[in-house]
Amino acid sequence: LTQQATRPFNLAYLDIDNFKSINDINGNYIGDQIIKFTANAIQQSLSSPNNAFRVAGDEFAFITYDEDPVAVCQEVLDKIEAGYSDKSNRISFTVSIGIARAPVHMLNSDELILNASLALKDCKKHRDTRIQHYDTHLSALYHRQTQLIEAMRIQLSTSITESHELYVVLQPIVDVNNDRWDYFEILARWNSSVYGNISPAEFIEAAEQSGLIIELGERIIELACIAKQELEAHLGYTVKLSINCSAHELVDSNRYIN
Repeated sequence: LTQQATRPFNLAYLDIDNFKSINDINGNYIGDQIIKFTANAIQQSLSSPNNAFRVAGDEFAFITYDEDPVAVCQEVLDKIEAGYSDKSNRISFTVSIGIARAPVHMLNSDELILNASLALKDCKKHRDTRIQHYDTHLSALYHRQTQLIEAMRIQLSTSITESHELYVVLQPIVDVNNDRWDYFEILARWNSSVYGNISPAEFIEAAEQSGLIIELGERIIELACIAKQELEAHLGYTVKLSINCSAHELVDSNRYIN
């Protein structure tokens, strides 16, 4: 399509927000009806309904040649804002849309799809907007995260005695009425030999996006246990630790009980 296009167009990716929760609460039948409702809203907003596609699950794509693609996307949002309703149900939901522009003969289809996907992903991260244009900085962020994920994968596959890039620090939780420090919070740190000091916010997000968060959490707990032993040997008394966990780690309720 990108090679055959004789004029610029825009590819939009649309995703239903929190669709799994909608499905879990209302059942598969209602979930299917909401998908059909969304598909109709997209087709009714396009000058050529054949330019709309269901990509997978609750994700759609559509192409528009309009000079103002945001106006087309806004029309889709306006139709969806009314919510799905039948004789027994009225369900309100929202969607997020990422847009990427394809200049004539400038992009291949894989690049265009990636750009629209990155715009959609960025849109879902920032809840103050429902429509997000692709910008080149999104590609830079994507490639940076891809590199960090690969570097983290290497670190987690290396023995804890051989890898010292990932480590923890213990921050005391101070009680002004007690001179003794009994409680400490575990803070994860990563000083990469390639990328330098990486903020916890950045590498934890990378771990969550890649599915490495479970392995990272286990490594942090292992490091915390070692740090606890060393600290107690230094202080001469037992301390208690507080560790922050990702919601992804708590899906398996037996993980930390056993």
